[in-house]
Amino acid sequence: MPPAPAVAVCLAVLVAILALAVDGGLLMTDRRHAQAAADAAALAAAADLYQQQVTNPSNPGIDGAGGTARASAFTTAAADGYAKPAVTVNLNPDKYAEGPNAGTQVPPGYAEAIVLGSQSRGFSGIFGSGGLAVHARAVAKGIVRPYSAAGIILLDPTGKGAYRGSGNGAVRVTGGASAIIDSDNPAAARMSGSASLSAANIDVTGGSSRTGAASIQGRVTYGVPPTPDPLITLPAPDKAKLPVTTSTSAGRRAST
Repeated sequence: MPPAPAVAVCLAVLVAILALAVDGGLLMTDRRHAQAAADAAALAAAADLYQQQVTNPSNPGIDGAGGTARASAFTTAAADGYAKPAVTVNLNPDKYAEGPNAGTQVPPGYAEAIVLGSQSRGFSGIFGSGGLAVHARAVAKGIVRPYSAAGIILLDPTGKGAYRGSGNGAVRVTGGASAIIDSDNPAAARMSGSASLSAANIDVTGGSSRTGAASIQGRVTYGVPPTPDPLITLPAPDKAKLPVTTSTSAGRRAST
């Protein structure tokens, strides 16, 4: 092959390799960025839906009239560099735009976020024109788990040892009910000695710490979103109307 044609062929191959390495690398970077934005947007909407249910237990997971869940998703995506109309957010009663359930109604408490973008061509411009499409989709769920079967709910959100058992103390939740520990502390449940906790299901937002022969019996699940206070809609007791009691402490009697 004459030198000139050989150089031309080699240059074409070299440009193709550069296009794959440079443009492909940039495309993957943009794709990861878009996916992170879609994930964050869907999670923001789901978190807002969850909070709306905590505030109003009768809400099954529907964005209120203020549309705060949808707005939160758009604000989060914009903070990541993707603004309308490049972002689509679907909440109940919208239908899924993509995925295995495309065309079906988005269930209450779920959020679908789709992010579209475009990567400018570099070396690949010799093979085509226009930008390279960037696409990402995410679905998140934020819904309050039913607590009708809860036997014990510990509401402390962050405490270490929100549940604490020691010595020979034994706590048993019967009837198939659950024990729920809302604390997100790595040692939300602290057990020592021969203490035991047993229930059909034990849901812990954080983690547990056990020493000695302490045991937790039942199906234990960690990282569970905290269960809201089931009595949140009831008014707090009026301390002024509480009954007068008499108690004995340290060998001396005191009236309160």
